[in-house]
Amino acid sequence: MSHHHTSHSIIKAAALCLAAAVTLQGCGGSGQDKGSASANYNQSFRGVVIDGYLARAMVFLDYDNNSTRDPWEPFAFTDDAGYYSFNPIINTDYCATDAPAELQIYCLKSKRSLTEAVIRVDGGYDVSTGEPFHGQLSRRISISSSGVVNDVVVSPLTTLLTDVRSAEQKNALLSALGITEADLDVDYFNSDNASGLNHALLNAALKLHKTISVMNHFIGLHYEEIGNHSGTANDLTSSIYRHIANELLTQQISFNTLVASAESLENILRRTEADARNIYDQWDMDLPHIDINYAAVIEKSRALNEIIDQLVPADGTDVDQDNINGVAKLVETLVIKAMRAPYDSDDFNNAISFLQSSDNASLVRDLIDALISDRSDLDGLANHNFAGDEFRSSDSIREIAQLPSGTQAFSQIGGQQLRVSDMDLGFAPNNLNDSEVEFYFHGDSETTSGRFNACVKYIEDASSDGKLGDANTRGELVSGYWSLLGAQQNAGESYSLLLTIQFLGSTYQAILKPAGFATFDGVEMQAIRFDYAGDLNTWYSANGFEPQGQLPTSNTDCAERLPSRIGI
Repeated sequence: MSHHHTSHSIIKAAALCLAAAVTLQGCGGSGQDKGSASANYNQSFRGVVIDGYLARAMVFLDYDNNSTRDPWEPFAFTDDAGYYSFNPIINTDYCATDAPAELQIYCLKSKRSLTEAVIRVDGGYDVSTGEPFHGQLSRRISISSSGVVNDVVVSPLTTLLTDVRSAEQKNALLSALGITEADLDVDYFNSDNASGLNHALLNAALKLHKTISVMNHFIGLHYEEIGNHSGTANDLTSSIYRHIANELLTQQISFNTLVASAESLENILRRTEADARNIYDQWDMDLPHIDINYAAVIEKSRALNEIIDQLVPADGTDVDQDNINGVAKLVETLVIKAMRAPYDSDDFNNAISFLQSSDNASLVRDLIDALISDRSDLDGLANHNFAGDEFRSSDSIREIAQLPSGTQAFSQIGGQQLRVSDMDLGFAPNNLNDSEVEFYFHGDSETTSGRFNACVKYIEDASSDGKLGDANTRGELVSGYWSLLGAQQNAGESYSLLLTIQFLGSTYQAILKPAGFATFDGVEMQAIRFDYAGDLNTWYSANGFEPQGQLPTSNTDCAERLPSRIGI
């Protein structure tokens, strides 16, 4: 099952020029700007973002601490390994004066002299799983008189402490987590450190953010204007982190006690929903008339944390650098299942029961081994109920957890083009749809990154008489940068194609992933999963990658390249 949310797809984003929605959010919240602006001042910030490592996430300086990027606040994106401004693994300074344009998008600088700052992170893709990142991470940092801000780790652990100002409260939260202040600067995935994973930090970080992801999703289902209405925070993540911190401080309990406590989890949910209602009141929006099933959210959150303790025990050694990606993908599969069926827990509970049964220990290991592969298919696995005879053998589990045989990785795409089409054409007379994108990837065949152009056609809810819907387009020429995630470490191949799209002064991130095959009207087509801003779509390609012909140079050229499939 794909999630078809075209209202927020990159197609509509390009056609509508959603600069206002993506980058021109209004003010809100509280807090004071600290520091003064100077046209000649450039203070660089550099570090890494970890949930797993987040590629192509937006990192910004939240001057007024309102949990959303205002137009005057500087931002950058993380690179393919989760770093911003400087990548120590490849020793690349993205803020260097001679850095090419495609690398400068990873440079985060402030034109204000700051004594402290709140760094926030939205969106992007988890390198461990290839899945969109849900929620927001942050860190409050103090800045020395030298103005140098290096090696800043932003993670779920740092996010919990963002709104805590006193040393006493900070120490209490660190104690509740069972960590030290120095642990906040530890890259607990340790990809460039021979010491390996830090299991205690990984366990705490996973439980913290996965719990929050589920809570945020459930409440956000009913308060959809948050993140869509200009001036509101992108979602309720920062609110939930704040209420978890307050619950830990008020109850004086450990974090592990909190995530096992139905009472504490319900307190956090109720306070977060109160925040959502206050936002609706503030912006004079109509409140939803529905009661959130807190019990279902609590049940799924507690079960999820039990599985994380099982798969990534804080004092464990079974998880190492070789299998962490498989474990991370299995945990993410459970999160996806929890989100897909908000109040129907049978499918989710089947998966939990399967994983918890001691009789299935060897099958669980086989499942993790299957997910380690780059050919893993979380979408397919999340759609399975983890029951039946096909989930009783290693071979059948591997078939379920991986892409179909014959699915090819992306490789040597420089000089190639790819057309992907939404096969939902709607219906006459007033609901006709026709959306397609044709990408043109520049560079030689051996390169794993470069520039691209794309022709975009977006038609939704059109009429048989030829009248198009608002902001529909028969052809729009956009540009950007592409890279094959992890290809340099994998013989030039990747199952994740990252896209940075630039359109009318705004920048968007997206990812393409092969998703097997499907047949339409007797024609077998390649399925391509198209994720943008957390919206999941499966589109299809008749020809796959093929050599480029003459390249389009205008919107008119694009309209000719993408003729109507609906007769208007």
